[in-house]
Amino acid sequence: MTINKTSYGVIAGLLLPLITVYAFFHFGITNGMAWTEFFGWLVKLSYASSLIAVSTLSDLAIFMGFAYSNKMNFARGVFMSTMFWVVVVVVFKFIIQG
Repeated sequence: MTINKTSYGVIAGLLLPLITVYAFFHFGITNGMAWTEFFGWLVKLSYASSLIAVSTLSDLAIFMGFAYSNKMNFARGVFMSTMFWVVVVVVFKFIIQG
């Protein structure tokens, strides 16, 4: 079974930033907040777009790793999902957070 498929890269590129945001929520300075309260706090303080943008940096690590190992289809999938996250950051930054 080969991992060098674009669909695997898209899935990994979509899930890794979510896992990173959850890790920040779980291990960060949440002081026992619920998930919805935490996300509302991020939007209220205009940090949601910044947190998503920073968590997308985790995609850079897997992109570079698979590009270096010449698994370009997987890297292409990660790049495609990173572009999705860029759109999400722009929506949060300019539409939701105003």
